Amino acid sequence: MIKAEHLTPEGQTAVANAGGSFDETGSHSWLDIKIRKGQEIGKVIRDQNGMFRRLTVEFPDGHTEEITLNNVGPDPEFVHQYEWF
Repeated sequence: MIKAEHLTPEGQTAVANAGGSFDETGSHSWLDIKIRKGQEIGKVIRDQNGMFRRLTVEFPDGHTEEITLNNVGPDPEFVHQYEWF
């Protein structure tokens, strides 16, 4: 997986336009952001960016969930079950 820090903004756009993704690790990253689902509070452990943004969230019991966000247009309905800190 390519890391964002190794791509120019133009390179990031080219990767996304080609349907690929890259690990977002810089100042635009969601890494370590806390997310609540119901009573559980997890944190983002992986942030993949491209045509879509895919966040991998780890919860205290060890299970992980992937949240897919649209970079353009509305997010899918299931996203509304999460609360961002």
